[in-house]
Parts: sequence; structure tokens; C-alpha cells
Amino acid sequence: MKPIKLPEPPGSPRGIAGIPDIFEGGVHGVLRRAVIIGNGYPSSENQSAGLVRALGLSDNQTLYRVTRPSGGINEHLHWLPVSIHKKLYYIICLICGYSRRLLTRSGNKLVPLSRENSGNIGLSSVLEADVKSIVRMAKESFEKDGPLLVVASGRDTISIASSIRRMASENVFVIQIQHPRSDIHRFDMVITPQHDYYPLTPQGQEQVPRLLRKWITPCEPPDSRIVLTTGALHHVDSAALRAAASAWHEELSPLPKPLLVVNIGGPTRYCKYGTDLAKQLVASLHNVLESCGSVRISFSRRTPDKFSNVILKELGTHPKVYIWDGEEPNPHMGHLAWANSFVITADSVSMLSEACSTGKPVYVIGAECCTWKFMDFHHRLRERGLVRPFTGFEDMSESWSYPPLNDTQEAASKTPLETELWVTTSQGKGMEMRGFWSYWELARGPPSSPWSYPHGRPESPIHSPWTFAYGRHMGSMHSPWAFPYEAPASRLIRCCSWSLICFLELSRKILMSRPLLVVFLFLLLIITSQFEWRQQLANDIDANSSESQKLSQISKKEEGVKEKIILSQEKNIQMLNELVRSLREQLQQCRNKSESLNRTASSLTERALELEQHQILDD
Repeated sequence: MKPIKLPEPPGSPRGIAGIPDIFEGGVHGVLRRAVIIGNGYPSSENQSAGLVRALGLSDNQTLYRVTRPSGGINEHLHWLPVSIHKKLYYIICLICGYSRRLLTRSGNKLVPLSRENSGNIGLSSVLEADVKSIVRMAKESFEKDGPLLVVASGRDTISIASSIRRMASENVFVIQIQHPRSDIHRFDMVITPQHDYYPLTPQGQEQVPRLLRKWITPCEPPDSRIVLTTGALHHVDSAALRAAASAWHEELSPLPKPLLVVNIGGPTRYCKYGTDLAKQLVASLHNVLESCGSVRISFSRRTPDKFSNVILKELGTHPKVYIWDGEEPNPHMGHLAWANSFVITADSVSMLSEACSTGKPVYVIGAECCTWKFMDFHHRLRERGLVRPFTGFEDMSESWSYPPLNDTQEAASKTPLETELWVTTSQGKGMEMRGFWSYWELARGPPSSPWSYPHGRPESPIHSPWTFAYGRHMGSMHSPWAFPYEAPASRLIRCCSWSLICFLELSRKILMSRPLLVVFLFLLLIITSQFEWRQQLANDIDANSSESQKLSQISKKEEGVKEKIILSQEKNIQMLNELVRSLREQLQQCRNKSESLNRTASSLTERALELEQHQILDD
């Protein structure tokens, strides 16, 4: 077990014995438990689990999962924060449920609503990520078990993790994996790949228009809170490989060697490819099959059917090739343990990072299809000698090695070793949000901390619609423009956000009161019914106008066809006239030739008769 030391607030004023004077005392503790906040995607949750495993806390961890409503209109609302998305979905369900009751009374047939989270398939044993319950658990068990480590990964977990840190900053240590694309001071530590900072490189700046550069995140270089890695974190280490080798010994050890494992992902935003790459992969595999003992191919959930169909059609019946059908158990860990070399598509950072952690030869196909930060990722891998392009001319019996990529252990080792959690005074125990404002997640750092403000602690109290307690500063706000030290664009964004939250708060109050809810739905029903007959009339007018337009278009098309037929007939007549004219000319020429031949023939016969007469006279 590796304990963690929380970093001290940068630039904080110090009092006696190095303790900031805004704090009253200190508490020293060692992390003995962890909470993982996932988003349902294995690629993200494996990163958090790998870090917890590297820190020695895998035996005392709890998995929470952030879920979104899915189906129907929810597919277009994934850009919203999770909490606002759920509240909006709740309002929609209430409105739809009331309208369904009205339809039931009128005898209309109902269409079933889509279920949230697909009926929670596979989530029965995973806890829902609730900020209040996690904060309550961290505070109640702090005296007994010490501080709580919170590790989150994925975009949907950002608001949950930052809210936990904001509400229990003295009881938790929050690590966010992957760059949050927002203020990093909302977390104690951020672990992110180096290629996430590609927009700040000269090559990245050249690809972004000058006017848009300040809007591309991240906007600032990494600071002391950020730990940079080459690839993605994962849970593959020597112990996991030994366990996998033992578990898959009976199935994989008898296979002819060398064993080539091919992992195929799917096209992404920055790595687009199609069936052309599949055909290229098939051709290259045919070339190296002679030097391989056996080949095992695996597809991911992102692999398109048209891509996998090409592989199955060309290699499905080959005696040396085995293609995993997607049924459990997943042989991925066994492949990592028993493979002699790998061929991986360029789209998956996670699969490449796991394969490069084994120290075995890794070949990449499709790197030329990658753009933006993925291109920078592959450039870094080639610079370190971790991967080589797969051309089809390789001899798989020849092996090469490199220092294994071990980002997970390096990130764990760069994490401070001990925790020092400062207990704030009774005047500044954090930030409290009341009502629906607790769902607004724009915290700019821990309460009562000097780095909560970009230009230091303000001299005058900040008045805001939320109930704040910033140490010795308290107050309330009456205008969204009362935030000091902000650019005009930030003020505009905050004003729009403030207006949206006011609307949502009003909606919440309406939903909390049954009479108001009935009145609101009744008004909504009246308004929608007023639009129905107008819409019906408009539809009738549109239908009549569309029918007349269709008739006019049909008549125009018929006229056009007739004109085309007439033109073609005229062209045919002209061609026939020209042909007759040419035949007449040829016939006239033939007549002239025959007449000239007749004249010459008659002249010759006359000359012959004359000669014969002369001969007779001579005799």
C-alpha cells in the first residue's frame, strides 16, 4: 500500500510552523480506502481501477457509476451536465406521464416510453454515483478510516468528482484521469496523456485558426497538479499477467508459436478508416502467415460490421487463424500474457498502452489515418521505439524489445506519499448550495482556499445567488454580473447560465407543488390545443399547395419530355436527309463515272474498227 500526500495549496500564505493562517489545525492520515467513479465504459473504468491497484488499495475499493437517461430525446442531451440532464428528463417524464393519462381517458392508444439506462442492464451490482451519499460516507467514516481517495475518469464523472471535493475537501483526495477540459483547480490531481496538450504545441497551433485558439482546451500549460503520461492508464501489470498466463494455460500454451495477436478497434473522430484498411490488413496478414505459428484476432465493440465481415470472409477458414466470437470469457488478458507479438489498429490508445506495457513487439496499422492529437500520440510511441508500422514484410519469428511502457506505476510513484488534510475553522467549512443550485457545477476550487480566485482573494465579499461561505467572506448576490476579475466573454457565459438555472429552479418549484403542477400542465394543454387546429389548417393549405405544385411539376416534366422527343425526331430527320443527300451525291458520281467509261469505251471501239479497216485496206 502506498499512502498519498496531498499537495499544499500553491502560493498560500504561511503562518507559524508552515501552517496557513486561515486554518486552525492539521490532521495527518494515510489513505486506506478508495472510491472509483465510472461512466460505464471499460476503457475509462479500467484506468481508475489500474491506478487504485498500483496504489495498493484494490482490496478496499468501491465502484460507483454515473448513468444517464438513454433513448429518444436523451440521445441529443448528452452535452448537458449529468445532473441537469436527469432533472430535465424528470420534467419531461412528468409532462409525458400527465399527457398519457389524458390520452388514456380519451381512449387513444399509447406508445410505451423508453426506459432509462436500458433497464439498468448489468448495473444491478454497481452503486449509483450520488454526491451526497459519498460525501456523507467520507465524513462519517473519516475519524475511523481516515481520508477517502476518489478516482474518476471520463467526461460524465467530472461534475460528480468536483462536487465531492467541493463539499468534503477536508475528507477526500480527488484524482481526475484524463483532462477535464475545464478548471483543473477543482481537483487535487489530474492525470492525463501528453497528447492532450497537443493544441499548445507549434504544430497544433498551426492547425487552429488564430481566432479560435483561445477556445481550444487546454488553454494553459500543465502545472504542479497535473501528471503527464505517454499513454492511457490500465490494470495490466506483472501480477495480472502471471495470473492470466495461469488461467489461460490450457487453451493458449499448446498453440504453435510464434503467436500473433491482432486487436481491432473501430474508427474514431481523429482516426477515420473504412474497409480499405481491412483489406490492407488481410493482405499483410497473408504475407506473414508463413512465419507465424498461429494468429488470434479479436474485435472490439466499436468495430463496424463491414470491417469485421471482410476479416471473417478472407481469414475465417484459414487453419492458422482463430477469430474470437465475442462470447465470454474475454481472452484479452490471456493474449497479453501468451502472445509473442501484437498487431493493433491505431485508433485505440488503451489497447496500445496495454500491449506496450508487456515489452513485446507491437505493430500498428492505420497510423496514417490519424489526425490531431492521435497523430502526436503515435509520433511519441515511435520516438520511444515502442511500436513499428505493420507493412506485411515482417518476419514474426524475429523478436525485438524495448523498455516497457509503465504509465500507471509512474503516475502512482509521482503521487505524493502522505496526506495532510487541514481542518478549516468554523467560519469557513466550505461552500453550501441550497435548492436546485446544488446542481450547478461551476466550482472554481476548494472553499477557503487562496487559489479559488484567479487573481487572489478579493478584498470585498462576493455576492452570488448561491449561499457561499468563503472563510471570513459571506454574502449574497443580486446580479449575475457582480463577479469581479472576469472577462466579458466569461460574464456573458455566466449570465446565460444564471438565466438557465433560474428557469430550471422555477420548473422545480412548479413540480414541487401539485396545484401549480396541475395549473401548469392545464395551461400547457390549452396552448398546445390552440396550435393544433392552426397546424391542421396550415397542413391542409400546405397539402393543397403541394398537390398543385406537384401537378404543375408533372405537366412541366411532360412538356419537357415531349420537347426532348420532338428534338430527337428532328435530329433523326436531319440525319436521314443528310444520308439521302450523300447517297444522291454518290449516285451522281457513279453516273458520271459510268458515262465517262462509256465514252472511253465507244471511242476505243471506234478506234479499233478504224485500225481493222486500215489493215484490210493494206492487205
